[in-house]
Amino acid sequence: MKELKDSKVFKIGGGCLKDPVSVKKIVPFLEKNIDFLNEEKVIFVLSAFNGVTRQLGKIANISNKESKLKLLKNLEEYYQKFVRNLFDQEKNKSILELTLTEINNIFVEIRGFINYPSENKKFIYDQIVSQGEIISSMIVNYFLFSQDKFSRKSEIIDATSLIYTDNNYTKAKINFVLSDKMIKNHFESNFSYFPILITQGFIAHTYDVVDKRGKIKTNTTMGKESSDYSAIVIAKALEIKEVTLFKDVLGVFPRNPKRFDYQQSEVIPHLSYGEFFNLVNLEFKQNGGSMLVHSKAITLAEKSKIVLKIKSFFEPEKEGTIIS
Repeated sequence: MKELKDSKVFKIGGGCLKDPVSVKKIVPFLEKNIDFLNEEKVIFVLSAFNGVTRQLGKIANISNKESKLKLLKNLEEYYQKFVRNLFDQEKNKSILELTLTEINNIFVEIRGFINYPSENKKFIYDQIVSQGEIISSMIVNYFLFSQDKFSRKSEIIDATSLIYTDNNYTKAKINFVLSDKMIKNHFESNFSYFPILITQGFIAHTYDVVDKRGKIKTNTTMGKESSDYSAIVIAKALEIKEVTLFKDVLGVFPRNPKRFDYQQSEVIPHLSYGEFFNLVNLEFKQNGGSMLVHSKAITLAEKSKIVLKIKSFFEPEKEGTIIS
């Protein structure tokens, strides 16, 4: 078996996973880019589906319980419709039913946190919002299971068992000593059985006193736009020296391509870490957009000497931008 450090890490952003058609693109991508006969191993780090984190955050933050439950019902119906359009309802009936059951169970858990007797709003926020990544990874895993070529080749490794943080909910800080050990142990054992391992960005865990039970395992989140950071944290622990960040843009442009019309020829092919942060991310931030890759992800990549490739999920054959 190839060494852990030879594994490929692909982070797929929420803007890429916007509908069932987008999720289905994972299959031809794997067929074209991964040589399973040569024992190549893949780590997918997934965000929540497009817009879901924002919806869950709204559910967590609004005070009116009736409004919370209405929004939650709408989101559950969105997922139900999503998976019914994703799976072949005749060929994959049992997998579809299993996926719908899992979705129902997760929404039962979310409703439990809506009613949870805690005054720590950030704690409640993290327990609710973290479910977006958990649902997306579960759906993608079941979809791969439904495909003959990839059936029984993928497994989920829950990020809330991989990355250990403090209890600073919504902006949790990683304990790298403990996290590195857990990441190595989980990936090493699971790669013995599955060549495709799926985990989540953005989310982690801690042990905290939140009720009369004493210390229990709780979910944490590491701040907005920290999904790329998660992918780099995992690569660092496994000594993997390259991470591909799939976005809904073709690469890095001189200015935000979502605000200005740019052609593929204007993609910047290579930037240093410092150039990327200073010349590109500040431009995004100054113009009101989100940062293409968060500064803490760039900082960890540079410190760990991890090469970043920013590419389009919808046109993966195009070169994109290399940051090193």
